[in-house]
Amino acid sequence: MTAVLVLGRSRQIVDTVVAMIEDSGFGACGVTTVAAARAALEKGSVSTLVIGAGVDLFFGTRLRRRAEALGVRVIRARPGNSSPQAYVREEVIPTLLHDGQR
Repeated sequence: MTAVLVLGRSRQIVDTVVAMIEDSGFGACGVTTVAAARAALEKGSVSTLVIGAGVDLFFGTRLRRRAEALGVRVIRARPGNSSPQAYVREEVIPTLLHDGQR
């Protein structure tokens, strides 16, 4: 089961984020297109969707609505001063740990 699905624009960043999440003990996979994310959600094996800050707002919002309709928790990264790695370390992983998704 893929517990965490990561959607981002850059394959390199997505792969780094997935590795960080996996190193924290969670199952994860990453995609770089909204179509691939939607397909993964429809399989029913995703419990949390992480949408990267660089994902188009319109498509990210539509995907968030679909994920929530399927009962999937959504974490939407916001553009900021921190790196994607810092955001994952400081926000995403603590949220996953709090939710007890392992």
